[in-house]
Amino acid sequence: MTNILQTKIKSFFFTPSWFWMAIATLFATSLALRFWELGRFNTLVFDEVYYVKYAQNYLSRTPFFDVHPPLGKYLIAFGIWVSKLHFWNPTGQTTAFGYRWLNALTGSLVPLIVAGIAYQLSYRRSYAFIAALFASADGLLLVESRYAFLNIYLVFFGLLAQWCFLIALAQKSLLRWLYLVLAGIFFGCSAAVKWYGLGFWLGIGAVWASARIVSWWQRDRKLSFNQPFWQNLSKFKLWPLLVFLGVIPVVVYCLLWIPHWQLDRDRGLWELHQKSWTFHQQLGSSSKIHPYCSPWYSWVLMVRPVAYFFEKSGSSAQSTVYDVHGMGNPILWWLGAIAMLILVGKIAQQVYVSKRKRQQEFNFSIPLYLLLNYGANWLPWMLVHRCAFLYYYMPASILGFLAIAYLVDRWLYSDRLWWRAIAINVVFFILMGLAYWLPIYLGLPLSREAFDHRMWFRSWY
Repeated sequence: MTNILQTKIKSFFFTPSWFWMAIATLFATSLALRFWELGRFNTLVFDEVYYVKYAQNYLSRTPFFDVHPPLGKYLIAFGIWVSKLHFWNPTGQTTAFGYRWLNALTGSLVPLIVAGIAYQLSYRRSYAFIAALFASADGLLLVESRYAFLNIYLVFFGLLAQWCFLIALAQKSLLRWLYLVLAGIFFGCSAAVKWYGLGFWLGIGAVWASARIVSWWQRDRKLSFNQPFWQNLSKFKLWPLLVFLGVIPVVVYCLLWIPHWQLDRDRGLWELHQKSWTFHQQLGSSSKIHPYCSPWYSWVLMVRPVAYFFEKSGSSAQSTVYDVHGMGNPILWWLGAIAMLILVGKIAQQVYVSKRKRQQEFNFSIPLYLLLNYGANWLPWMLVHRCAFLYYYMPASILGFLAIAYLVDRWLYSDRLWWRAIAINVVFFILMGLAYWLPIYLGLPLSREAFDHRMWFRSWY
């Protein structure tokens, strides 16, 4: 019975036609969830009051100052410009759909990039599919894709840069340099949306440094890593890293400021950054600054989500609530955090065993990649003292999705029935979490009682 089940799983995931059909289904579902009634709240929601206005300023050539780099607003402006083309919008009016559609399309592509990263790490279609499934089941990625915010662009470019870098490791000669150039461009783009996009770049640097250290450490111990990407990474020299992932991102970042600088010639690039830095330093971090401020260490437990939109109609006894909550899928986020702890334990176990055996093949290169990138996107926030929000944890949360997907993929192929049962239940409860909290991701009408049932903690209100 065990062999039959494993054969069926492999026949599904390892047959290219079935795999691509499954990925296409996920993409279509992501598109549907993001584009469904995209303009249902025909008003500016949360930070749209800033970003849509700034995007329109670019189109009208009106000077302004913003504390974030300009790329995200360029893209929103592009979406508005396209939406005003006559064949699309004969009236030429700015609509909610017009300034949100590009965010929705970009967010729909994120699960595909996550699948690409998972595949380049493992060359396992099953891992790629499960990782994409979990990315599709997250609530915060869904909400951030349905409104004209900046964070989805940061995540998109950061993940795309890491994917290109991993592809480059598997290539030779010209193709390797091409993908490294693309990785450098996308790292620059991620930082040009918001500065914390540098976490993706920092994660790659930490992984490369670890690969070099481990390569030196294993010389006299006859140790080896069984993942091709890690073997290629350990041979990667410093100079191409400095050129392709150092110089190119900086050049791209600076070039992307040119259109903004042309509007605001009174301030140079250095002065713009000084003013932005001063704003962040002086903002403060108490709830008096903003009611949804939350410390970095609380994000992993999703203690304080952000209410983007709230409207109530009817009497207090029979009221109908329309709520859009910027929160992740709690089941997925909490399991992702637990998965990270499990990966730490697995690495510690193998390091301990290596001290007792002089010859061993390691298989923790994927866990180490995930942990280092998770830490690079989360832990630097402990040094930040300004008001911060849950959505700053989005890049790290995706590494949590990849971690729980990695474990589920291994459990599905286990010889023990109870491990396979755990894997199936994990997938089931994550999908049920998406379905249960979907009304507050999409802003569907809920009774007050149904809304309260979904607010499990007082801090979620």
